[in-house]
Amino acid sequence: MSEIIYYKSEDAKIIVTDRYIRIFELSYKIEHIRSGEAFVGKPDQTVNFSLALIGIVCITLGKVRSGQLNQILDIHVLFSASNYFDLIGLVFILITLLITLPQSERYAIKLKFKSGKQKVIMITEKKHFIELSKINKAIKQAIRYSDFKTKIS
Repeated sequence: MSEIIYYKSEDAKIIVTDRYIRIFELSYKIEHIRSGEAFVGKPDQTVNFSLALIGIVCITLGKVRSGQLNQILDIHVLFSASNYFDLIGLVFILITLLITLPQSERYAIKLKFKSGKQKVIMITEKKHFIELSKINKAIKQAIRYSDFKTKIS
């Protein structure tokens, strides 16, 4: 019986069939895989939000100390350092921006094996990002078909 191809990329670097999944020259048998998904990993922004909040609190304390709290809505007053509290707050906000700006989404395929192991394969080529939902559907369909075949036999 010939194999069923659920997904094949244009450059054949990602192939999902009813027998195996091949991703960038790494091949995994479907009967060994419990579940799999293609996903977009978003960066964790918790540290960035907390640093920005600390910066805003420091700037507010600096404005209270210098007596400029009623002028805090003026953007020039807000970002001018009149004392060390303001300066520290501005440094925290600058650090937050420097951490946040270079972060980007990561695209990957996560395979969970029946042995309990987990394999995350990063997708680096932009043309595969676009077809992430098709890859995800193909992996799920191949695993369902494999489970169906094992139940029948």
